[in-house]
Amino acid sequence: MPEISEHRRALAWGAVLAYVLGATFLAWRRLADTISPDFAVFWEAGARFISGGPLYPLRHVDHSFLYPPFAAWLFQPLALLPQPAAQAAFHFLNLLLWPALVGLTALILKDLAPAWWRGPWPVLLATILTVRFFLWNLELVQTNEVVLFLVLAGVWSFLRGRDVTAVLLVTAATFLKIVPGIFLVWLVFRGRRRTVAALVPAVLFFLVLPLVWRGWPQGFHDLTDYYSRFLSHYLGGGVRVRHDNFNLATLVYSLFVPLHHPAGVGGPILAGGEAVARTVYQALAVILGTGYLASLALLRRRRMGITPFEVSATFLVAALLSGVTWHHHLVSLLFVLASLLACPWKQLPDRWRPAMLVAYLLMILNGVAGRDTIGSGLYDLLVGHLILTWTLLYLLVLCLTLPWVAPAGKPVPETGGQAASPGTVDPT
Repeated sequence: MPEISEHRRALAWGAVLAYVLGATFLAWRRLADTISPDFAVFWEAGARFISGGPLYPLRHVDHSFLYPPFAAWLFQPLALLPQPAAQAAFHFLNLLLWPALVGLTALILKDLAPAWWRGPWPVLLATILTVRFFLWNLELVQTNEVVLFLVLAGVWSFLRGRDVTAVLLVTAATFLKIVPGIFLVWLVFRGRRRTVAALVPAVLFFLVLPLVWRGWPQGFHDLTDYYSRFLSHYLGGGVRVRHDNFNLATLVYSLFVPLHHPAGVGGPILAGGEAVARTVYQALAVILGTGYLASLALLRRRRMGITPFEVSATFLVAALLSGVTWHHHLVSLLFVLASLLACPWKQLPDRWRPAMLVAYLLMILNGVAGRDTIGSGLYDLLVGHLILTWTLLYLLVLCLTLPWVAPAGKPVPETGGQAASPGTVDPT
């Protein structure tokens, strides 16, 4: 047995070394590639932060810096390198984060639902089914893997009873891209008093850090620009309706207004136009958000343990209510799909099995969808009719319901490393 263990350890380290060498080669090849417009936005923001220039210049929204000032502060090291070298370095980081995210997902699932754990196969299958979202992220040299890593590391720290670390990690993700702020809401509902106590100092730290760094006048100007040129649009009910924006707004608007899909697929099926679409969307957004918060409140009131499903529901609500949800934002589906695939079929009541079977079919359909795999005609049909968004909505309803159907929750630890009594959540 010791020899077998040593052999497996050697194979594991060999696989890690081979992956790092492969990632190094791919990053080196990226040096010769053209600069991704998405990455150029991050690099230029870091350069402007260093130079003292305005962070939010008046440019077309698809080529503007749309993130909080802390993100520009974080991108400063990238701006110290030439753009090709910086892009290659960040590409290398994304390649390394991918297996780290798979590992974190497995650790959290094993910790939250040990009775479900029968090996890593659900996580590996979820990895395969989300490859296309990660490839989009890698191709565009985007920051979504960094954000997902911070959130999952925050969830893992919270489950270990490390409240301050959890809040700092999730707050950092929030000030890198505002959408992960929903996990701060989750921490408030499912955390302890010290979790909430750590929240205000953490938010103030990430808010004030770039302000002090750039000086108070420029720092306040950055904050007002961020609000007026980006945040106020969405807080005021503004939407971006495009056939490749997979959020709730586009789904609702697609029923009333044309999405102008390049292949002419899809189209409005209800009367009323944009005015009715806006009203329906705002009502559904309130219902969805209220339903999610009510679910968290009820779970806390009933002292239910934390389940993989409520973490997955948080990811799904974030994707649906976000102002923009492109393909590369959906790397978070890695955790969502792994949670649903890990749930033992035999633990589900008979009447719930067809619903789970539909979820499996939708996961596979969206996982393999691509022009090279299913052909341009079918792919355009799926995108034009927003099948991916309908899938997100369906999975959300499932994840909000399953904690009451197939409970496998973990009590929140009272102190670092110590679990509360079985089946309870300590509110203090």
